[in-house]
Amino acid sequence: SGGVNALHPSGVKIFYDPRHATHSNAKGHPETPRRVDDCRRALEKTDATWQYLKQARTDAEESVRRVHSNQHISRVKKASKFYRFGRTRLAVDTYAKRGSHQTMLRAQSLWLDAVDHASIQNELAVALSRPPGHHASRHVADGFCLYNFAAGAAAYALDVLGKDWVALL
Repeated sequence: SGGVNALHPSGVKIFYDPRHATHSNAKGHPETPRRVDDCRRALEKTDATWQYLKQARTDAEESVRRVHSNQHISRVKKASKFYRFGRTRLAVDTYAKRGSHQTMLRAQSLWLDAVDHASIQNELAVALSRPPGHHASRHVADGFCLYNFAAGAAAYALDVLGKDWVALL
């Protein structure tokens, strides 16, 4: 029909960071900036509203610390400063490069902004981030993810906002 596709009757707000591409993986790796760029292009054809991240939130690292060990965060920070062959492998399929930690804090900020929006506006919110941010465990990076943004957002909703329960899809 060529019309706008409605995502949800009450509206959807998408939180997005155009600087996500500052984090990259080895050539040929499946987790690339294109994954999010393709999603963005498709979602721009809908009636969703967009909020672009200007800067990382001051509480983003605190959110990461709620769900990750100090040792893990130190490894990611070190790998984000170290520059050898362009990137450092932290897991079989997961890499960090110069600046990755800061890029991850920006991505965690998207998730926190989405939780705040959903909580305050009672409207669906989507954090369109990369890497996806749901595979890393407390002590290790995994599945392309340096940090677990989903767990950080859930812990924020429970611990900071005082929510009784959380649903992240």
